[in-house]
Amino acid sequence: MISNIASKLGLTVKPPGQKKMPVQPDYTSNDIPIPDTFLTSPPSKPITSHPIDFASSPLPQYNGRTALILDNVLSPDECRQLIALAEDSVPREDGASAWRPALVSLGPGMEAPAPGYRESDRIIWDQQTVVDRLWERCAQAHGLRETLASVSPSYSKGGKWEFRRFNERMRFLKYSPGQYFKPHTDGSYYFTKRGKEFETFYTVHLYLNDSV
Repeated sequence: MISNIASKLGLTVKPPGQKKMPVQPDYTSNDIPIPDTFLTSPPSKPITSHPIDFASSPLPQYNGRTALILDNVLSPDECRQLIALAEDSVPREDGASAWRPALVSLGPGMEAPAPGYRESDRIIWDQQTVVDRLWERCAQAHGLRETLASVSPSYSKGGKWEFRRFNERMRFLKYSPGQYFKPHTDGSYYFTKRGKEFETFYTVHLYLNDSV
């Protein structure tokens, strides 16, 4: 399976020691304190929600899918603080950058670089407290809780799935001038906890600063 995915991305599964070899990344994070006041106060401006009408958009092939734009979720100060917390979460030597080249997934636990397909840096941070606060902030948009309450059988595996929370994994992406990620479909993040299955069906993008 890994070989099939790698070939689609133009990668070659090579012997150890050669470039582009798939790796099992370690995303262990520093246990950093989250300020009690961070994302626990009302937003500085009312959060508004705008559903995307794919039928009249440049992407009519996605008609019937769910996508929304939320404005005013985070203030500029909250964006800067979130980036700083993410950078502090990365174990690193003094003077080293918290940002590492972004890899592509080849299957559960396996990733590899994909030059020419994905060119950017990222931080992976698993932190349920922060994502819970982000969800509570997003959920102040009118109708969002109802929109995401469940996933119909046609979009799931084996019946209706009910919304529980944002998953703990945050992926912070940084694009320098000329960098990119070519068109792709996000994979699901899934796990089992206390006998219950969890799987992601939506992607949440938070834009934390303006383009450079």
